[in-house]
Amino acid sequence: MANQIAKNNQVTVSSLISNDEIRTKFDDVLGKKSNGFIASLIAASKNDLKGVEPNSVLRSAMTAATLDLPIDKNLGFAYIVPYSNKKTGVKEAQFQLSYKGYVQLAIRSGQYK
Repeated sequence: MANQIAKNNQVTVSSLISNDEIRTKFDDVLGKKSNGFIASLIAASKNDLKGVEPNSVLRSAMTAATLDLPIDKNLGFAYIVPYSNKKTGVKEAQFQLSYKGYVQLAIRSGQYK
Protein backbone atom coordinates (compact mmCIF):
# COMPACT_ATOMS: atom_id res chain seq x y z
CA MET A 1 0.00 0.00 0.00
CA ALA A 2 2.88 2.34 0.71
CA ASN A 3 4.07 1.93 -2.89
CA GLN A 4 0.72 3.17 -4.17
CA ILE A 5 0.81 6.47 -2.34
CA ALA A 6 2.75 9.15 -4.16
CA LYS A 7 3.70 12.59 -2.96
CA ASN A 8 0.73 14.62 -1.72
CA ASN A 9 -1.08 11.33 -0.90
CA GLN A 10 -2.34 11.00 -4.47
CA VAL A 11 -2.38 7.77 -6.40
CA THR A 12 -0.80 8.10 -9.84
CA VAL A 13 -0.37 5.74 -12.75
CA SER A 14 3.36 5.53 -12.02
CA SER A 15 2.76 4.59 -8.40
CA LEU A 16 0.21 1.95 -9.40
CA ILE A 17 2.57 0.47 -11.99
CA SER A 18 5.28 0.16 -9.32
CA ASN A 19 2.97 -2.26 -7.50
CA ASP A 20 4.34 -5.78 -8.08
CA GLU A 21 0.88 -7.32 -8.52
CA ILE A 22 -0.11 -4.93 -11.32
CA ARG A 23 3.27 -5.21 -13.04
CA THR A 24 2.97 -9.01 -12.91
CA LYS A 25 -0.42 -8.84 -14.65
CA PHE A 26 1.09 -6.81 -17.49
CA ASP A 27 4.05 -9.22 -17.65
CA ASP A 28 1.66 -12.19 -17.89
CA VAL A 29 -0.30 -10.62 -20.73
CA LEU A 30 2.55 -9.07 -22.74
CA GLY A 31 5.56 -11.20 -21.90
CA LYS A 32 8.81 -9.60 -23.09
CA LYS A 33 6.96 -6.59 -24.53
CA SER A 34 5.72 -5.44 -21.11
CA ASN A 35 8.61 -3.07 -20.31
CA GLY A 36 8.13 -1.07 -23.52
CA PHE A 37 4.37 -1.01 -23.07
CA ILE A 38 4.67 0.19 -19.47
CA ALA A 39 7.15 2.89 -20.52
CA SER A 40 4.71 4.21 -23.13
CA LEU A 41 1.89 4.06 -20.57
CA ILE A 42 3.86 6.12 -18.05
CA ALA A 43 4.83 8.64 -20.74
CA ALA A 44 1.20 8.99 -21.83
CA SER A 45 0.02 9.41 -18.25
CA LYS A 46 2.50 12.20 -17.63
CA ASN A 47 1.74 14.04 -20.88
CA ASP A 48 -1.73 13.48 -22.27
CA LEU A 49 -3.56 11.96 -19.32
CA LYS A 50 -2.84 14.43 -16.52
CA GLY A 51 -5.69 14.66 -14.05
CA VAL A 52 -7.30 11.43 -15.24
CA GLU A 53 -8.38 8.81 -12.72
CA PRO A 54 -5.41 6.36 -12.61
CA ASN A 55 -7.42 3.14 -12.26
CA SER A 56 -9.36 3.93 -15.43
CA VAL A 57 -6.05 4.49 -17.25
CA LEU A 58 -4.84 1.07 -16.11
CA ARG A 59 -8.10 -0.60 -17.18
CA SER A 60 -7.80 0.96 -20.63
CA ALA A 61 -4.14 -0.01 -20.87
CA MET A 62 -4.95 -3.59 -19.92
CA THR A 63 -7.53 -3.72 -22.72
CA ALA A 64 -4.85 -2.60 -25.19
CA ALA A 65 -2.39 -5.11 -23.73
CA THR A 66 -4.91 -7.93 -24.02
CA LEU A 67 -5.36 -7.11 -27.71
CA ASP A 68 -1.56 -6.78 -28.05
CA LEU A 69 -1.86 -3.28 -29.50
CA PRO A 70 0.58 -0.49 -28.61
CA ILE A 71 -0.86 2.69 -27.13
CA ASP A 72 1.86 4.91 -28.58
CA LYS A 73 -0.05 7.64 -30.38
CA ASN A 74 2.69 7.86 -33.03
CA LEU A 75 1.85 4.32 -34.15
CA GLY A 76 -1.90 4.93 -34.11
CA PHE A 77 -3.22 1.44 -33.33
CA ALA A 78 -5.02 2.25 -30.08
CA TYR A 79 -5.54 5.26 -27.87
CA ILE A 80 -6.34 5.99 -24.25
CA VAL A 81 -8.65 8.99 -24.36
CA PRO A 82 -9.73 11.08 -21.36
CA TYR A 83 -13.43 11.83 -20.99
CA SER A 84 -15.26 13.80 -18.37
CA ASN A 85 -17.78 11.72 -16.43
CA LYS A 86 -20.71 14.09 -15.96
CA LYS A 87 -22.22 12.03 -13.14
CA THR A 88 -19.15 12.00 -10.93
CA GLY A 89 -17.34 15.04 -12.30
CA VAL A 90 -14.12 13.03 -12.64
CA LYS A 91 -11.99 12.63 -15.76
CA GLU A 92 -11.84 8.97 -16.75
CA ALA A 93 -9.88 7.22 -19.47
CA GLN A 94 -11.40 5.01 -22.14
CA PHE A 95 -9.79 2.65 -24.60
CA GLN A 96 -10.36 3.49 -28.26
CA LEU A 97 -9.37 1.29 -31.15
CA SER A 98 -8.33 3.13 -34.31
CA TYR A 99 -8.78 1.97 -37.88
CA LYS A 100 -5.16 0.78 -37.92
CA GLY A 101 -5.95 -1.37 -34.90
CA TYR A 102 -8.97 -2.85 -36.67
CA VAL A 103 -6.80 -3.63 -39.70
CA GLN A 104 -4.13 -5.22 -37.49
CA LEU A 105 -6.68 -7.42 -35.71
CA ALA A 106 -8.24 -8.42 -39.04
CA ILE A 107 -4.86 -9.42 -40.47
CA ARG A 108 -4.09 -11.47 -37.33
CA SER A 109 -7.38 -13.32 -37.65
CA GLY A 110 -6.14 -15.02 -40.80
CA GLN A 111 -9.37 -14.24 -42.65
CA TYR A 112 -7.75 -11.48 -44.76
CA LYS A 113 -4.54 -11.05 -46.73
